[in-house]
Amino acid sequence: MKKTYIILSLLILASCSSRPEIPLIPEKGSIHFKRVINITNQKLVDSTYSKSLNAILENTRNSSVDIIKEIAVSTKGKNRAMQKVMDMQNMVKDAFKKTCHPNFMEKDIRSSFCFEQGVILSTCTVNGNSKSCILDPENVTITQIYLDKKKNRIRSQPTKYYYFNVNDFHINEYRNQTKVIKGYNCFKVVLEINKPLPLSDNLPTIKEKYTMYVTEEIKFNYHPLVLLKEVLERYYPLEIIETTDLVEGYEKVYTVTEISLK
Repeated sequence: MKKTYIILSLLILASCSSRPEIPLIPEKGSIHFKRVINITNQKLVDSTYSKSLNAILENTRNSSVDIIKEIAVSTKGKNRAMQKVMDMQNMVKDAFKKTCHPNFMEKDIRSSFCFEQGVILSTCTVNGNSKSCILDPENVTITQIYLDKKKNRIRSQPTKYYYFNVNDFHINEYRNQTKVIKGYNCFKVVLEINKPLPLSDNLPTIKEKYTMYVTEEIKFNYHPLVLLKEVLERYYPLEIIETTDLVEGYEKVYTVTEISLK
């Protein structure tokens, strides 16, 4: 009888310990992230970048036919139309290079969320230059903060905060793959998103993959990278490796550098 009682007690304790604790909803403190870029295969970067850029430029040329027809009433008009198309393609090249080629991306990006009297001060720092905004969870708004010529902080009018709106995504959990990050128990989650190619809606979708370690011990609906509310309502990512089939051979790594939440 005594042996049975001990076994039952152990089973009850094991059951209780396996139940997730009530997640922390932060009201004070801060959390800080940093992003680094790791190039794993430079040749693959260059080849896939060129392939994707050529596809976008070809689409740009095809979509510019109507522009040329509209302007090209005379030879002079045709030349002006061609110049406009070339300018458009140069803008596309520049934007695509800065956002999609790891050798030309911003290298040092840091993000933080600081909790202050019911609102959150969100700051993104790129190469030492910072931009901030105020997030209001109760009203679901965002207020941009600007500096005037005298370095005074000016607030914009609050606007509605929007999460990433996408329907084509998949979440796979690997709860047996765990690690502890800054004192929080985490497990592995892989998020895959299919979305339109940047700068063009007429080309096939691209796949973005986020290999994450997430915790259920924090309940917080804002993140510097993961803007899917469907993810943030389940758990909070503390470490992410982001890859895309648009340009392969590199990865963006997001990690928590400091966390102190109450």
